Amino acid sequence: MPVDDTALAVTDSGGSGPSVVYLNGQFATQGYWRRVIAELGSGWRHLTYDERARGRKSGRSADYSFEARFEGFIPDGCFLRTA
Repeated sequence: MPVDDTALAVTDSGGSGPSVVYLNGQFATQGYWRRVIAELGSGWRHLTYDERARGRKSGRSADYSFEARFEGFIPDGCFLRTA
C-alpha cells in the first residue's frame, strides 16, 4: 500500500465483523499475529501491516514519527484507542 514516500506491506482478512488493527512491537512484523488471528477466527476483520522499513516489503521513509505509524493506513470506520 503506497503511503507518502514509502509503501507498507498490508494484509486485510476481509472479514465482515468489527475491524481489528494489529500494531507490531519495535522490530516485529505482521507474521507475529498469525496465531492470534487464527484463534479469534473469521468473525473479525483482521488488519496487519509491517511498519516503515520493517518486514520484507515495507520501504524506507523519511518520517518515523508516532503519527506517521498510522497515516494512510487506518481504514474508514476504525478508530484508534490508546491506553
